[in-house]
Amino acid sequence: MRWGQIYILDSLLRFVPEVHADAELLAERVVIHLQHANSAVVLTSTKVLMYLMNYMEDRRLIDYICKKMGPPLGENG
Repeated sequence: MRWGQIYILDSLLRFVPEVHADAELLAERVVIHLQHANSAVVLTSTKVLMYLMNYMEDRRLIDYICKKMGPPLGENG
């Protein structure tokens, strides 16, 4: 199942959001995968979130996602 999640997440990198809301909605759905036990899922989720942030407008959501990405990437504090 983990590899299926990775393939689905990776396929999102081919999606180009037409409006900011599309990117923001997808990011809200993907951010929960940062807590996954499998590091490959976490890294692919991080890659997708960084891609989607290029299309996002909501600064608070971007800041929230950055905070969520910190611990899985080894940031302290």
